[in-house]
Amino acid sequence: MPPTAPSAARGPARSPTPNSSGPVVGPSNGVARRNTLRDRELSSGNPNRNSTSSPLSARSAAKRPSSNSSDADLESAAILEDLRSRLAQSESAAEAAAEEYAKQVKALQLRLEEALGEQMKMEEACHAKDEVIENFEIQIKELTRAKRDQENIYEAEVSMRFHSDTVDLI
Repeated sequence: MPPTAPSAARGPARSPTPNSSGPVVGPSNGVARRNTLRDRELSSGNPNRNSTSSPLSARSAAKRPSSNSSDADLESAAILEDLRSRLAQSESAAEAAAEEYAKQVKALQLRLEEALGEQMKMEEACHAKDEVIENFEIQIKELTRAKRDQENIYEAEVSMRFHSDTVDLI
């Protein structure tokens, strides 16, 4: 197939992007870019920007007063005042909650101290009763031993009498 001219075979030339805002300007190497505001200003022969053009830097945009800046300032001030009132309400609520928390902590601390005092009294009473129980157990052991000794003595005497009675009979 013989090579054909690109414009004749494809139809009319199209821009690289379907929704371009201006004519495509580009070098001859095939890389294309859109026509920007800067390109328009430079092509118009006016290197200085006029008052209707957009600034190219953020600093210059911040320096330029906008017609909507007073409305935005009022809206920002209203939002700021709302935030300040919310902050004041939150702070007062936080202070009230902190005071309530402090009261609760104080009440719980008192209850803890009372419970610890009661626990100490109970432990002392328990210790005293344990000592009484130990004394009773010691007395029971001594009385059991004494009873056993008494029984042994009694049986020894009975057996001696029995032996002495039998010896007398013989």
